[in-house]
Amino acid sequence: MKNCPWCPRPRPQVPASQSPTVSVLRAKQVVALNLQNKISALNGPPRTDGAKVGNLRRARGWPQRFLAIKVGVSRSYIGLVETDNTNPSEKLLVKIAEALEVSADYIRRKPTVN
Repeated sequence: MKNCPWCPRPRPQVPASQSPTVSVLRAKQVVALNLQNKISALNGPPRTDGAKVGNLRRARGWPQRFLAIKVGVSRSYIGLVETDNTNPSEKLLVKIAEALEVSADYIRRKPTVN
């Protein structure tokens, strides 16, 4: 046992493989992802370009920061695009589509209503 750096009492050493926080965090991620999938299934196909960008990014498991770095913009700008608070230029839309490995036409295409 090692001592805590800020107090004299000993701290038990737990191997990382047995750490409960890793499994708890993973379980929370799985629950959140399942809930997100259920919500998106209820809402149907995304109706806006920003929603498509957000859905594609989340489907790949990327945070906004990762997509922003790949595209060369700020994380907050990606957030604005996903919430439809700004419309990216055609050039930027192509860069976003390339980063997400889809065509720009796929992002711009509107869903058909049956």
